[in-house]
Amino acid sequence: MNKINISYNSKLIVDKKIFQSYVEDLESLFSDQVTFTDSKENDFNLYFNDKLIYSLEDSFDENLSIDEQVLEKSKKYIENSIDLSSSRDIPRVDDIGIVDY
Repeated sequence: MNKINISYNSKLIVDKKIFQSYVEDLESLFSDQVTFTDSKENDFNLYFNDKLIYSLEDSFDENLSIDEQVLEKSKKYIENSIDLSSSRDIPRVDDIGIVDY
């Protein structure tokens, strides 16, 4: 099971209704897999299986805010991460030809 953690600063949310809809949407799609944490240290960080996959702080925009564009982008990052994690059934190292001496 995948683990999705979203850490955000509530003071940066542009539209509370859109953000609440985003939270409800993710909770319905990934019920036990997603957690939200209101944080004063981070602007908006998205972790997938404990790896940072998206951060608002990496943006080149001087006025950082959590708007609809950021939320949609984060959904796409989650979808892509799930697709990548489920397609990694083949091991990276093929050890069939390795002979132990």
